[in-house]
Amino acid sequence: MFKPCSLEKNAGLLTNSEVIEVLRYLQAHSAGELTRQQLDAFKEALQPFGLSRTELLQVLNLAPTSEVELHLVVENAEGRLGEERVAALLDVVAAHSPLAAQKRQGAAAEGAG
Repeated sequence: MFKPCSLEKNAGLLTNSEVIEVLRYLQAHSAGELTRQQLDAFKEALQPFGLSRTELLQVLNLAPTSEVELHLVVENAEGRLGEERVAALLDVVAAHSPLAAQKRQGAAAEGAG
């Protein structure tokens, strides 16, 4: 049976509904579909881009597939990375993320229809 626990003193307990909400979120986002090894490979492939920890997590979770989406999660992406590295970063995301592949298929279907 589930026993509520708290990692921080006075932070409160997790309820079943909060746990379910987190699990649903992970299932619906990129990182939830990756194995530990795939996630580690994805993180390793993103290291050369010098992303902050927050930016790295956002890229892993949201799997941006366009420059617009990338600019929303990487601060000053164009200025820090340059146009070529932004494109390279999007290629890395596309190569490692099942969510990115789904987004691209959806965009292609909309463009064809």
